[in-house]
Amino acid sequence: MREICSIAYDSGCSRVEWTTDRDNTEAQAFYRRLGVLAATTKVMYRLDCAGFRP
Repeated sequence: MREICSIAYDSGCSRVEWTTDRDNTEAQAFYRRLGVLAATTKVMYRLDCAGFRP
């Protein structure tokens, strides 16, 4: 995570964002141990384009 943040900072990024599945409690606990809190201001949407025809 430090390396990811270092790369982001060096690239001029102001933040790093990622997601976990709601039931991936192990990953969520890992992020909490790092001191990272879940963002409550975001809503994620996903469009499955399999079989999509424009």
